[in-house]
Amino acid sequence: PNEPNAVVFNYYLKEDAGSPVKMTISDPDGEILGRLEGQTGAGINRVFWNMRRQRSGEQAQSRRRSGPLVNPGDYIVSMEVNGKTLSQKFRITERKGWPIW
Repeated sequence: PNEPNAVVFNYYLKEDAGSPVKMTISDPDGEILGRLEGQTGAGINRVFWNMRRQRSGEQAQSRRRSGPLVNPGDYIVSMEVNGKTLSQKFRITERKGWPIW
């Protein structure tokens, strides 16, 4: 389950990555919702996703840096490092309590 304000992705690198660690968040239909970059150092690393759709084109130029929150449901994170791609499913649960702005 997600944290109240973000989904946390933890990953372990046996040694320093020789290239950037890139993460892509998508829905089950393959629509890309977000792109993130992670730390490249050896050991345990952590990346946070704010559960918001990335803005594209003209929308990205507006004052708001991120799009609307995604709905509760199943999603996929794909991590690419050193030419290898690993994918994992995750679930965003319903947010309870105060709305997140």
